[in-house]
Amino acid sequence: MVAALLLVILSPPFLILMTIICLDGSSPFYTHKRIGAGGKPFNCLKFRTMVPSADRMLGEMLASDSALAVEWAATRKLINDPRVTRMGRFLRKSSLDELPQLINVLRLEMSLVGP
Repeated sequence: MVAALLLVILSPPFLILMTIICLDGSSPFYTHKRIGAGGKPFNCLKFRTMVPSADRMLGEMLASDSALAVEWAATRKLINDPRVTRMGRFLRKSSLDELPQLINVLRLEMSLVGP
């Protein structure tokens, strides 16, 4: 109920963000497998914050730069990651990249927790 209301209220910014991300290339959504209640896997939705070829780009970067490879091995993150788009940096800072997870809540794959 709450997720449906939030989606209705947030649909204008949701559509604007989708359009802006689409202008940057490919799909506005990124999905990854997560484990839900009862150990059941589901596809968690997020707005795409990286270039479409991010996995290939990461492999090339790690192969050519040993300092980056060490940083990645230690934290699984890269400071100033070049794979993140300008819009992606904004979405991550504001946590708006998580907005599509309301769809997962409506599908009963996730739940809203917290204040």
